[in-house]
Amino acid sequence: MTREEYLKLYEKYDAGLCNSEELELLHAYQDDFELLNLPWNPAMGEESVIKARSFPRIQKTRIFSILSAAAAILLLIGTGLFYFLHPAKEVKTTGMSIPHILPGGTQPTLTLSDGSVVTLDSLQNGTLAKQGNTTITSHHGQLTYEGADEKNNIVYNTINIPKGGQYALVLSDGTKVWINAASTLRFPVRFGNERIVELTGEAYFEVAQQPAHPFKVITGHKMNIDVLGTHFNVNAYANEPKGIVSLMEGSVKVSDAQHTCILKPGQQAWSDNDLRVADEMDEEQVLAWKNGQFQFANTSLEQVLRQLERWYNIEVSYNQLPAKHFYGTIPRNVELAQVLNMLTVTGGVTFSMEGHKLTVTNGK
Repeated sequence: MTREEYLKLYEKYDAGLCNSEELELLHAYQDDFELLNLPWNPAMGEESVIKARSFPRIQKTRIFSILSAAAAILLLIGTGLFYFLHPAKEVKTTGMSIPHILPGGTQPTLTLSDGSVVTLDSLQNGTLAKQGNTTITSHHGQLTYEGADEKNNIVYNTINIPKGGQYALVLSDGTKVWINAASTLRFPVRFGNERIVELTGEAYFEVAQQPAHPFKVITGHKMNIDVLGTHFNVNAYANEPKGIVSLMEGSVKVSDAQHTCILKPGQQAWSDNDLRVADEMDEEQVLAWKNGQFQFANTSLEQVLRQLERWYNIEVSYNQLPAKHFYGTIPRNVELAQVLNMLTVTGGVTFSMEGHKLTVTNGK
């Protein structure tokens, strides 16, 4: 890997878009950085500045990964306190071993207005397609839509993020969207008078301000979110019992079939059979997925398993689960076995696995 390639990959890491394999490349290159006698490209900036900016952060991530690889995790479960220091090579349960399963391995796809499908490689750069006057480009895991206004000819694209994937895009109005695993976003190539997108799954939005053109997110949980310019997260997975809107900046209007509420920064709204509002939220926990982490705070085992199912591209099967809740933070680039070690050590839960089907065999 040349230094130019390293910096491009580092920029992707800095945006929180690296998968586990790309992190390993960064770590491996960092170890040999001083030994490689490669010419420094002045276009990359001052060498000492780049080193000072990137290496401490990469090294911090490397140390964190080593700690997580040893599964040094502090857990608070109910009233119990657990320190977990098991090697994270294999989880052995009921006489079986959990294979080495990392997140990723499946690529997002983009369905164009004519029905053609483009596979999105996280490292590809350049023009992917042109639709009318709009050009779609890719740059290290981010799509960008640019071009002239076509309000009289609105066509739609759909980006599908499979289990184990994650992607980002910039819509034609400048709105930035980060999309979580097992999610789908349908959006116009160019917006008309209204800016409307449809989401199934989870995404974080930084909406470009256009007061004359409201931005609306429609979800499968029968919630509509109306905004002008703001930052917010939407969790609207079909297999979650409720959809949740979490507001970081600005103001949003959330409505269902019967009620409407206006959120202020730091508030959450959710809808199951009714629309409810909470005045406080844990922003770090809400955005943990975007920042490359699992973060559990009084999280039920069932909720934990749903996250693992989406991120590791597995199927989870169980008849009954113990009423346990978890606290802890784990990087999302670790192997599945390391997370299962954490769950196993608490007692009351053991696992068996066949292929990509994980079965909870002893949940009481």
